[in-house]
Amino acid sequence: MLRSSTLVVIAVLGILTSGCPETEDETRPNPLLEVPESASWSLPCLQQPVHVVRTEHDVPHIYAETEQDLACAQGFVTARDRFFQMDLIARAGLGTVAEIFGGGGLSSDIDTRSRGGRMIADQLLESTTSEERATWTAYADGVNAYIDRVRSGEFPPPAELEASYLFLGVESPADLMVDWGPLHLAGVASTVNFVSGFETTDIKNQEKVDQLADYGTGLPESQLRHDGAVYDIWENIAPVYPAASGHDFGQSAEAREADVPRRPTLVSGPRVEQATLSRAVAVAERLDRRPGRTGEPGFGSNAWAIGPELTEDGVAVLGSDGHLALTVPAFLYNTHLDTQLLGDGDMHAIGITIAGAPMIGLGTNGRVAWGHTSQVSDINDYYRDEVVLGSDGRPAATLFQGDEIPLVEVAEDYAVSAALGATAGIQSISRWVTGQGRPVFSLEGASVDGPEDNPAAVNIFGSWIVAGDQDADGVITAITGAASHFSERHMVRHVRGWETADDVDEWAQHLAGMTSYSQHFIVADTAGNILYTGFQGMPCRSYLPKEADGTPVAGANPQLLIDGTLYPSFEVTYDTAGFIDPAPDSDLNCTVPYEAYPHARNPDAGYVVNSNNAPWYAAWDNNLWNDSVYIGGPWYGTWRSSRIIELIEEGAGTHSVETVSNIQADHRSRMATEFLPLLLDTLERAAELANEDELIGTEARIAAAYTSRLSAIEEAHGRLTDWNERGRVAASGVETFYDTPSATDVQDSIATTIFNAWMGRFQNAVFDDEGLPSIFRPTSSYGKTRTLKALVDGVGADNPGGLASWNPATGESAFFDVVGTDEKESRDELVIVALVDALDYLATPFGGDRSGGYNTTDQSQWLWGLKHFVHFDSFVAREIGDDPLIASVFSDISITPAVLPLADPPPSFGDARLGLPGFPRPGDAFSIDAAGGIGTHNYGYGSGPVMRMSIAMDPDGIRGVNVLPGGQSAQPDSPFFADQAALWLANEAFPIRFAVDDVIAGATGREVLSP
Repeated sequence: MLRSSTLVVIAVLGILTSGCPETEDETRPNPLLEVPESASWSLPCLQQPVHVVRTEHDVPHIYAETEQDLACAQGFVTARDRFFQMDLIARAGLGTVAEIFGGGGLSSDIDTRSRGGRMIADQLLESTTSEERATWTAYADGVNAYIDRVRSGEFPPPAELEASYLFLGVESPADLMVDWGPLHLAGVASTVNFVSGFETTDIKNQEKVDQLADYGTGLPESQLRHDGAVYDIWENIAPVYPAASGHDFGQSAEAREADVPRRPTLVSGPRVEQATLSRAVAVAERLDRRPGRTGEPGFGSNAWAIGPELTEDGVAVLGSDGHLALTVPAFLYNTHLDTQLLGDGDMHAIGITIAGAPMIGLGTNGRVAWGHTSQVSDINDYYRDEVVLGSDGRPAATLFQGDEIPLVEVAEDYAVSAALGATAGIQSISRWVTGQGRPVFSLEGASVDGPEDNPAAVNIFGSWIVAGDQDADGVITAITGAASHFSERHMVRHVRGWETADDVDEWAQHLAGMTSYSQHFIVADTAGNILYTGFQGMPCRSYLPKEADGTPVAGANPQLLIDGTLYPSFEVTYDTAGFIDPAPDSDLNCTVPYEAYPHARNPDAGYVVNSNNAPWYAAWDNNLWNDSVYIGGPWYGTWRSSRIIELIEEGAGTHSVETVSNIQADHRSRMATEFLPLLLDTLERAAELANEDELIGTEARIAAAYTSRLSAIEEAHGRLTDWNERGRVAASGVETFYDTPSATDVQDSIATTIFNAWMGRFQNAVFDDEGLPSIFRPTSSYGKTRTLKALVDGVGADNPGGLASWNPATGESAFFDVVGTDEKESRDELVIVALVDALDYLATPFGGDRSGGYNTTDQSQWLWGLKHFVHFDSFVAREIGDDPLIASVFSDISITPAVLPLADPPPSFGDARLGLPGFPRPGDAFSIDAAGGIGTHNYGYGSGPVMRMSIAMDPDGIRGVNVLPGGQSAQPDSPFFADQAALWLANEAFPIRFAVDDVIAGATGREVLSP
């Protein structure tokens, strides 16, 4: 149940600080003057006074007369709270991290510029109008006004710089603060562009297809295992539950076919040299660990909108709770921007943004509200190219349809500080781009330490390579990439368009100006319209040939390496108004038009939902290639979205801000919903077998395992049965300042622990012995559970699930037999053995990092929250954590039970909560309030909702709530460092104050910024 938290309004007269006298236009009353002035500063970048009203949790509501004054104030205000974070985000987009971190940042900088990050920032800046450039400059000047006050000693330096300046080799924290300019904002935008949708999946897919070719050789039932790996896992992409965000858009199949596909749909073209591919995979893995991400993008994001016909007061309601890394400070920042109250501008928007961005990325303008989740559709293509060397032994050209196309060498200068033992100075390192504009990601050749070893050495994403034919096949191969991102020029302008849009249709028009935001968007307006769309600059790819059934021919598959000697690459272009040009008559510039891209506007169901799941039905028949357009896939599953849909439909006619927030806080175990019946049925069968005589084979082993822990298993069986009947809520069960568990919660918690300890062991028992490549799509966590569901349900006579791995001798998948044993294990045997192992583990000692058990066989002590806890780690340590020394310096800038004690008084000796490294939490893998993955020992997690936003689009005045997993401030001594985390832990939120009367009612102070 949502319990909105508001603080007492601070309205004590006399808390006025000195400052310039107010110079308001007397013809326009300023209601903000009702709020007592709490501080004032003079900013050189202002033309007129700006008022910043603070409400609960120190949310700034910035009121200015002009857009430039608003930007100046926003830069100043944001920098006071988040300077180091925003500076690091800008540097990550520009490739200038080494200016602070020396050698510890150079690798990151090379990756950034090699993938085109700096190029994108430059073209974003070059594409601004004079008015946009003035706004960006004003924002940067506001940041610089803050920097100047740190240099003068008026403001304290950022905590991150205070903690690290000596370590980084300077005399003062301010020495690490460089003045901002418009390019820094372009750097932030470039980072947003990269984080939103840059993918490297094709490179990793190629490695997996290569590995699958020989899989199964030497294993029992080798053909069954090989076919199972290809068709039950790799090619099995249909979701368990058919939920598409586009509803009936382009529906191509009524239901999933049970038949094993006749042939693979992912067929390789010419192979690339193995070490070249391995280096490209290493680059891909580095790039996947981008700011805010965990390597599995979109793990738990949700967004939905409910139409007026399903809400209690007849207005559309929107919810959004995107999931990223739970860093400190939080990845997002609360902001309210207004030029309407005091001026004649068109800006009035509230929501959240990335620190350093002069816009509202998610939120509402009072007429339209929007949220999103990660889409991960296919706007990146990668190529196998053949390289021709010059007379100097360096790469000179690539081959395309018999012609040599010159490569382009782009010189880059990297400023490197002396930090971390680096030699200070400028390092000149070139990056390489094909004549078609594709960056080179990997190059065949010998690895060397640098050009001093061989003057022909070139740097490819940080590796020095002397190009050469390493596998004696007569060619030198390279891997290059094309991306819609490389065309991005007007992203910030169109986000600004969202902030002023009147309805969902005008909002969508501005999405049509972004090449690569790559999100599933959910939108609602005050007229009651709701919209789902994931539109972006999706290439038509008509130049890639297909078989008669639509499957790409070998060497032309956009999910693998494309043969660059035969096929060109795309480039997204704009029309004169700054929108994507569909260019239907151009093979290389053609993009899928908005109306052909999956979307849903006011569907009959009355709602639109996305939880990183499919935009449409393309994968329902296990085939992505036989539909009207190709936009990518497979997508994340429907474990979460199916539960959200269930709750929306159950509550039809009653929905509100509160019910949306309650859905966000749903902790029913999705994995227990799917797999607990199997465990309970198997326990019943095992109990029956234990009473039989003369058993042999797997049945004898099942009975023996069951009776070996009879008392513990029977107790666990009873607990799990009761939990199943109560609804399988994954409760924490641990008492904290934010959770007072009931007796039922405690019992649910114990069952949750037993189930999760079993679930991870059962999954591992099925897959870990097989030596499988990493072929679970789109990610290991979802792909494994989807496959496990298919294998579990596919047991029985006559191959009920149509499994390629189904063994007629056992009536189940060959994967249930454990490789390396003489016995022929069965599904039910693995179920029981996994439970025995789980119960044994849960009784083991704690372990220093809580990776052990509960140090007792008393199941009443097995509370889920004692092992399942969330941690909020330093943003810097998370983003530059590859260097353990850097991580250790910033590790204290985090939110731990030392910052927010779990109880009052804090736990003491003998209390199981003492020493917990994080905060006990409910939920488990794939619950709506997603909370970690499937494991066997460690259940702590550091990714989750980076906001929980819920908004009712009432035409008489929007209302809503939001919360961040941390606080507005990055300063640990600030009262606003961890205050929102306390709410977040309790699944609470605070009001979104949009109307000026609401802002004044919740005001805690007013800051006046003057010219």
